[in-house]
Amino acid sequence: MKLPETIEIEQKKYSNLSHHLLIIYCVILTFASLYILVSEKVDNTPKSSIDIIAGSIGLVFFGIIPVLLFWFKKDQKILLTITNQGFMDHISGQFIAWEEIKSIRLTSNILFSKYIAIDLNDPSKFLNSPTKLKRLLEILNYRLTGAQIFISTINMNIKLEHLYAILQEKKNA
Repeated sequence: MKLPETIEIEQKKYSNLSHHLLIIYCVILTFASLYILVSEKVDNTPKSSIDIIAGSIGLVFFGIIPVLLFWFKKDQKILLTITNQGFMDHISGQFIAWEEIKSIRLTSNILFSKYIAIDLNDPSKFLNSPTKLKRLLEILNYRLTGAQIFISTINMNIKLEHLYAILQEKKNA
């Protein structure tokens, strides 16, 4: 099968119904949190610190979710770009050339979620981020997955097996 020179894989589009239901749920819980903060107690005793903390956390948490949903929904992001030279992971910002890849395999982890594991010829090149936190996360991911790079399609608008076939074909081309 002849693949196009550049393939862009976008973020998965979620249904409008699920977004609307989540927003309605968050608005209801935001008003419930506001009610906990503003309402007077029946016996005119002062509010407990638990009421104030629970109301404040609920107000912030459930008040911010609809804003984030609208923010992330407004632009569909391209998560992965596959070319004849390699692929660009737009989440990590790394470009991986086909020559740097030793093998590509389908695998699953302890939680039985499937992903694509990519083994590199020089693993140390990709496990040396400038920040200590990112480097630690990369090393932990390497120990958990057994690969320097792994791709999950949970948030991508493509099936895992289809993406695996595309990567294999582009690498072998």
